[in-house]
Amino acid sequence: MSKQKIIILIFVLTAFAQIFVPAKMIFDSEQNIRQGNEFLFRLRPVDPNDPFKGKYIMLYFEQNSFPVSDIEKKKSGETVYVLLTKDKEGYAQILSVQEIPPIGEQDFIEANVAYINTYDSLLIIDYPFNKYYMEESKAALAEDIYRDIRDKKTAFASIFVKNGKATLAGVYIDGVPIEQLVEEKQAELENKIE
Repeated sequence: MSKQKIIILIFVLTAFAQIFVPAKMIFDSEQNIRQGNEFLFRLRPVDPNDPFKGKYIMLYFEQNSFPVSDIEKKKSGETVYVLLTKDKEGYAQILSVQEIPPIGEQDFIEANVAYINTYDSLLIIDYPFNKYYMEESKAALAEDIYRDIRDKKTAFASIFVKNGKATLAGVYIDGVPIEQLVEEKQAELENKIE
């Protein structure tokens, strides 16, 4: 094979990989939303900005810790499998945390141990869906809205779960998508200017 044909083949394979990998990620997320089970995770507000990844809302979850008896055996960064159930209001609850993937139909999320609270024998969980990215022009208002909820309103993230994988579908405040609240706030601010 000539040098020119090899270069063309490498170019074609590289171009294919650059298209295939993101397309596969999008396809997997869409499949998760269509076929997975939805869990609503209650949130606590905080709002950083990542200069390299863009604007996002950092999500802190009420259900992010679990008591364990063998706390000394756990390590930060370790992969764990968080088995889920729903409380009487329909919000996500941690049923158990284990070191191996569950067998059967149980809903679970593959996550990591953020850190160990040895004083209370709690395992603090770092979920793979703790950042909600938004359009740059809307992110600052979303941060303000999210930060201002405190104890006044119910905030939750809609997470679809299938085979250990989780897809963040949206953030809601009192059942209203945060994007809608941002648009309403933008319209309100525009009306004040006029």
